[in-house]
Amino acid sequence: MDVMKDNAAPLDMNYKQLYFASQKVVSQMETELNQYAKLFESIEDACTLQMCDIHNQVHQYIASGSDICASHGVNNQLEKELQAKVNQLQQQLTEMKDRNENHNVSLRQIIQTQKQRIDDLENELFEQCELLSGQRDAIHATELQYKHEKALFAQLTVENTKLKDCFKEMTVKERETRNHFKVCEEKLVSLQHKLHCCEQHWNEMNMENEYLCTQLLTQFNQALSDLKIKAGCQVPATYRDESANEQEIHVHNQIDIPHVLSGDKSISIVLQDLEHHNKIKEKMEVIKVTFKEILRCSSLVEKALKSSLSDLTLENENLKTKLSQMEYTHQRLNADLCIYRKDLDHKQQECLQLRQNVEEMGDRFGDMLDQHAHIEKQNGDLKRLENQLQSLQFENKVLSEQIGEMSQKKKVPVDREIEINQLTKKVNKYRLQVAETEQKMEEMSKKAASRMQKLEHNWRAADTEVCKLDSLIDAIRAILVNHSLAKDEQLKTVINMIDGK
Repeated sequence: MDVMKDNAAPLDMNYKQLYFASQKVVSQMETELNQYAKLFESIEDACTLQMCDIHNQVHQYIASGSDICASHGVNNQLEKELQAKVNQLQQQLTEMKDRNENHNVSLRQIIQTQKQRIDDLENELFEQCELLSGQRDAIHATELQYKHEKALFAQLTVENTKLKDCFKEMTVKERETRNHFKVCEEKLVSLQHKLHCCEQHWNEMNMENEYLCTQLLTQFNQALSDLKIKAGCQVPATYRDESANEQEIHVHNQIDIPHVLSGDKSISIVLQDLEHHNKIKEKMEVIKVTFKEILRCSSLVEKALKSSLSDLTLENENLKTKLSQMEYTHQRLNADLCIYRKDLDHKQQECLQLRQNVEEMGDRFGDMLDQHAHIEKQNGDLKRLENQLQSLQFENKVLSEQIGEMSQKKKVPVDREIEINQLTKKVNKYRLQVAETEQKMEEMSKKAASRMQKLEHNWRAADTEVCKLDSLIDAIRAILVNHSLAKDEQLKTVINMIDGK
């Protein structure tokens, strides 16, 4: 954009200079027209005065002629002379009128041509102003487009950096969630293992409890039977029913203890066994409570794991959507980058084409220098031939003088005259050849000068274009270096190509 501004500034200055120059030309033409009008008026005044003088002179001649004829009675010849003089004066008057009219016509034509020239200049100035306004609008539009593209590119770079940071954060969060999920899975596996161990222990305790209960019942029944045998009484039916039911009861139900009023040792042992059995029941109840608590904790942990798993799945889906968006933006940025690279390649091809044009122009310039040296050499040869021609002309003059002197003294033979004529023809032929060579040299010098001017003009234009292209490449390099994607290998190669490495 700086290059465009630098190009627009001299263009604006050139058009301003052209505008002021055209204004000066118009003012000069207006002054010239005023001068022509004044001159035309003065010429008309002078013509009218001359016509009045001529009329007065004619009338005076006529009056004088009539007075002379009346007073002295001159002859018809004098009257004819006066009439001829009057006719001559009238002819001069008509000639002056014709000249005045021709001069007026020429002045009117000049004025019309000047007016037409002024109109053409005004039209050209108006066209140049319109062209300048169009170029200004185009430059302004290109500036706005460049600013918009630059802002869009900056926004894209910022979005790309943000997306990269977000992608990094998302990857970190995903790793953390995966690690947390792994830890939760490990905890769940450990809890399941503990639960399985507790179930096994519970089953073992139930087995032991059932075994102990069966042993206690058998011992209790045996002790009761022994007591009954010793006491010599029979067991009531109700007690037998209760003892039968106690054998069928489950481990978790309490066992009814019969009230025995005897103080035998076996009864104390049975009571101790019953107390031990009650303690075991209490322990089993505690184990039940702990087992229920473990189940409740495992259910809570499972619910928490399910909720965390659902949250993690939702977060994973969000991360996937963000990742897809980031991939889309990355593809779009890659497409923009490819477009910029294509533009850069196109500019590089233009630079190479301009360099080839400069090299061709350099070769042409070398050829022109060779031609100029050849022309200078031919000019030297031409000058040398001119000097030889002058010397030969001088010798010819001397010889012709000597021949004239000798011919005056005595007659010259015919062969000598023939030889002299041949020599004069050869000299004239050489003169014609020298004139032709001079004309050719002048034409060649003119062509060489015009080609040199064209070459200089093309050289300057190529220099300006190369400067523009260099500035554009420098601007592109500055943008690429300052860009966040400058670490890309392809961009590095492009920057190295611009640097000429």
